[in-house]
Amino acid sequence: MGQKIVIIGAGSMAFTTTIVSTIFADPFYKGCTVGLVDIDAENLEIMRKYLERANRELGCGITFEASTERRDVLPGADIVTISIAVGGNKAFKRDLDIPTKYGFVQPDGESLGPGGISRALRHVYEIVNIARDMEELCPKARMYNFTNPVPIVVQAVNQQTSIRCVGLCIGVELTKRFACEFMGLDPEKVSAKAAGINHFHFLLELMYNGKDIYPEFRKKIREMFKKDNLDTLAKEQKYKKTVGHFDELLLSLAICDRMGYFPGPGDHHIGEFYPQWFTSTEAQRIRHPFDQAYIKKVLKTYPEFHKKVYNQAMGTEPLDRDMLTVGKTWEESQMVDIERAMREDTGEIFHINIPNKGYITNLPDGVVVEIPVHVDASGYHPLAMGDLPNTIVPYISRHAYNIQNIVDAAVKGDRWLAMAALANDPNCFDLEIGEKCLNELIDAQMEYLPQFRK
Repeated sequence: MGQKIVIIGAGSMAFTTTIVSTIFADPFYKGCTVGLVDIDAENLEIMRKYLERANRELGCGITFEASTERRDVLPGADIVTISIAVGGNKAFKRDLDIPTKYGFVQPDGESLGPGGISRALRHVYEIVNIARDMEELCPKARMYNFTNPVPIVVQAVNQQTSIRCVGLCIGVELTKRFACEFMGLDPEKVSAKAAGINHFHFLLELMYNGKDIYPEFRKKIREMFKKDNLDTLAKEQKYKKTVGHFDELLLSLAICDRMGYFPGPGDHHIGEFYPQWFTSTEAQRIRHPFDQAYIKKVLKTYPEFHKKVYNQAMGTEPLDRDMLTVGKTWEESQMVDIERAMREDTGEIFHINIPNKGYITNLPDGVVVEIPVHVDASGYHPLAMGDLPNTIVPYISRHAYNIQNIVDAAVKGDRWLAMAALANDPNCFDLEIGEKCLNELIDAQMEYLPQFRK
């Protein structure tokens, strides 16, 4: 009998299409069962029809189950992936619009700031309950979490339940590719090691064909800033012509120049941890127009993608096999690669979000860190990173300690703890304004926060 993989949040069309494509591509999973779970019955049915059609036409031999009730599908699961968005884009938009009203600027609202905390309060509560169902129905299953804020969710599951949970993200691979783009190098010939917290890591090692190229990387950045300042670089197009994502890297390159290590994954994420560097002056806001960048992109691209999947599910368009091509960078692909590394004892290294147990010695134990992990038949073996450099650890440490406040607030439904977390957040520029904003967020999202209904 083949393995059983359960995808909770299967109505997420981009994610589910990608992760199932990796299952289709691996002959090991022929004969396996994939369980699809989503509370959105309409999207769930679209995905079921689309994937069953793809399964038939590609001859993959996979059995699909689908239900809006996860307890119907969880029994017997070997792997459970989490890709939920409690409240969908409607709730996510509130996470951004309400803080905007109070003067907060949030590029993504997935990691921290009032919007990130609001997102965490919804997701932690629900995913811990999923893990508790797993304890009863599939206690030996491994959980892979893709839902943001990744470290907060993973920390909560590992603290509150016995389920083995790690978090996966595209971030480190993107950061490496951004560095390669700036240097004009083939990323397939570059290896990198990074450490920190999800959406806030730094490259600690950068090797090209076995040679340390970090000194050359730093030198090129230094020379760029000797010739031009941030305002000039933001306006000119000379780097844009050779560095396609330059608009997403300017702040990160400036941080590397001043602090010695390249952060990632991109300015939108990094900016939320250093808000004073893109919001303190009008010039900064013009230079880095980040506000609500991610949700604007999602709302622009999602309708067309939804239509395309729907038409293929209904059979009114031919199956687009390019949509099922396995990529090399997306976090959804990592899960199958990690499982293969365990199954075949390959000893590959992946960057995984996992609870710290002395791996980073100047961050607290228990906090979920993003670090290189050696994976073989005996499981996960995180690499010892030692101390993070003093130039980069202060803000990482600040957020690392604050994560526990957010976890406790989400689990207990405690407004005071949630406010304590926001007070310690670098985005909180005023305590009274922050408290009004957070209370309005909680009240607006109350339908998704049963733990706060006291």
